[in-house]
Amino acid sequence: MEPPVPASLFLRSTAFLIDFVGTALITGLFVLICVQIGFGGYNGVSGMNDTAVLLGLYGIWAIPAAVVVLNLVLASTVRYTIGKWMTGLRIIRYIQPGPAADFAPDIRAPHIGLLVLRTAILVAPLLLSAMLVGNGPAYLLIAPAAWVTLLVTTRGPDRRGWHDFVGGTRVVRAS
Repeated sequence: MEPPVPASLFLRSTAFLIDFVGTALITGLFVLICVQIGFGGYNGVSGMNDTAVLLGLYGIWAIPAAVVVLNLVLASTVRYTIGKWMTGLRIIRYIQPGPAADFAPDIRAPHIGLLVLRTAILVAPLLLSAMLVGNGPAYLLIAPAAWVTLLVTTRGPDRRGWHDFVGGTRVVRAS
């Protein structure tokens, strides 16, 4: 059996952007609709729909959290996120190749506990940036800088990022 082909940096980045931009668009649209409904009848004194405004406020955190859970479920069952599915990539367990001539990769879905840890490493820079953004625009640079370090940094011929090392995973081209 042929060893799986490691995913290129371009495809991995594209998959990540699809997941990230998709989540941002869904969240933004939901919040915009809630705010429009909430303030639609507001005349400066009354007419505001508090429930819709609160729902929009909760959606800012709830929708990205739901997408993270969805991606964890997808990665632990079918071995991809929506972005990875669209780019033809899969997440597999990583096994250090041994000296055996017949390479047999472990193509099972990664363990859910390790996927949670892997995802936490990817989400942490965004959470940090979101919490600090009120302190000035310089904090907006934290998330991109951290993602460049975490996601784009790959080591060796397997092209694994730090989150892959921690999660015991490898991202490969789907066969």
